[in-house]
Amino acid sequence: MGAMDAAPPPPSVEPRTLGTLIPESWDLYRAALPEVAVAVAWGAVPAAVIAAASAAWTGIDGREALKAAIDAGEFGRVGTASALGLVSRAFGAAAALAVYPVVAGRASGTVVSAAQAYAFLLERLWPLVKTFARQLAYILLGTLCLVVPGVVLAFRYALTQQAVMLEGLSGPAALARSKEFMGRYAGKVVGNALVAWLLTLTGVLALFFVLGLGTAVFELFLPKAYHPAADAAQGVAAGYLDALAGAWLTAFFVNLYGDLMRASRQAE
Repeated sequence: MGAMDAAPPPPSVEPRTLGTLIPESWDLYRAALPEVAVAVAWGAVPAAVIAAASAAWTGIDGREALKAAIDAGEFGRVGTASALGLVSRAFGAAAALAVYPVVAGRASGTVVSAAQAYAFLLERLWPLVKTFARQLAYILLGTLCLVVPGVVLAFRYALTQQAVMLEGLSGPAALARSKEFMGRYAGKVVGNALVAWLLTLTGVLALFFVLGLGTAVFELFLPKAYHPAADAAQGVAAGYLDALAGAWLTAFFVNLYGDLMRASRQAE
């Protein structure tokens, strides 16, 4: 797979308005949902299972438990929980990134399977790591040397992930592309992204409320001995639903970034 464009170009050089982007991103998400659901499951379900297994095995399920284990000198337990936590987060990140080729492919009329999505992610993995390392170094150096505030650099490089995943750029080229787009369309990107994030957060909270309520009702009729298993299952389901809801935000950014790409080309 090469660089991917999002939906058909709008008649204007300017990116689409929020009122257009939201329904069109929702339509794109729904169209890609069968493939998205599978791709997300490949990463999000193992991530949630590993997190639940780590909590059950080590007894460390939060910061307070972690602090207590450190104070008690139980570094073996702390190390195990930390290692499993890293593995769980790696699977979760893979689930989120694998959505890009699926959604972008669907936007251009191509059905991308979960296997193809993860193969594409493997191709982009080193460019992602290299670009992220450079981005982090710039932000830290800018902050420590008081040259450019870190928050300004973080803002400037906010679209580097999309530059790597959707255009196939890497390193300085990806950072330069993000800087170009954020400099030219900062208000539109930030405003649109904030509204999309709030919509996603609202949806996730609603899903978690329904899931928690359903689990609580189910446990009323379940023997207490099985409550830990039900809670673990709820955790796995919550992790999957969270990643699935987050995939809509990815669809939004695929459309938004596609607009920025086309606007940049037309303006040249």
